Amino acid sequence: MILLIYGYFAVVISKQFFPSDNETTSLLLAVGSFGISFLMRPLGAIVLGSYTDRAGRKCIVNDVDHDHADRHRNDYLRPDL
Repeated sequence: MILLIYGYFAVVISKQFFPSDNETTSLLLAVGSFGISFLMRPLGAIVLGSYTDRAGRKCIVNDVDHDHADRHRNDYLRPDL
C-alpha cells in the first residue's frame, strides 16, 4: 500500500526532494530511490534470514532492537537538528 502511495505522489516528491532544472531528472531520481527499496528489501531478508537461521530468533530481535535504539540516540547528537 505504501509503495502505491509513493508511486502516486512520485511527481510531487520529485519536485520537493530532488529539485532540478530538468523535471525528467528529478522524476528519475525519485523513482530510482523508490526502486532501491525493491532491491534492498529482499537482500535484507536474505542477510537477516541467514543470520536468524544460525543465531536464533531471539538474538536477531535483540540486535535489531539495539540498532534501532542506537539510531534514535544518535538523532539527538546531530548538529543539523
